[in-house]
Amino acid sequence: MKAKYKFLAGKLFDKGLKKNAVARKLGITPRALNNKIYGIAPFTWEQACTLQQKFFPEIPLEILFKETDSMKQTKK
Repeated sequence: MKAKYKFLAGKLFDKGLKKNAVARKLGITPRALNNKIYGIAPFTWEQACTLQQKFFPEIPLEILFKETDSMKQTKK
């Protein structure tokens, strides 16, 4: 299964952020965070804003939460 929010997952990895710490800040379990990253469950607006403000203030929400499927380019 591929991450729905691949860019977000990559940025978490790039910054060396542990899912436990991020989930704790969002008030959810690490499993719930994983489900959200993989598109099994949705992020709430509050969770998305908190994640962006606390961990990625330099990245706009629309880029941080761009869905993987919409980032694919069609080959000709």
